[in-house]
Amino acid sequence: MSSTFEPPVFSPSVSSRTLRNRKEFFHIVNEAGLLPEHEWVALQRAFHENGEYDRDPGKFFDISLKDVPVLEGRRGSKSDIKLHYCKEVRGKSELK
Repeated sequence: MSSTFEPPVFSPSVSSRTLRNRKEFFHIVNEAGLLPEHEWVALQRAFHENGEYDRDPGKFFDISLKDVPVLEGRRGSKSDIKLHYCKEVRGKSELK
């Protein structure tokens, strides 16, 4: 092997089917370190308490994050810094 060659590094994959499930999606997002701890704790509680996770996604977030403060010191537009990270990560399509 050449001295400038680096062997490939493989990462475990995540199936797209897994990402379609809200609970699994946020589990993976949390494992990647993209959610503040207090939001992850609130989501876990909501998933545990609401087996069906209410069919209305916007309502799910509003209920599960009701008493959870938005992390201070966020960067972004004025509208972005008012959102919880998990709302921003999931996207506006689910929040309609």
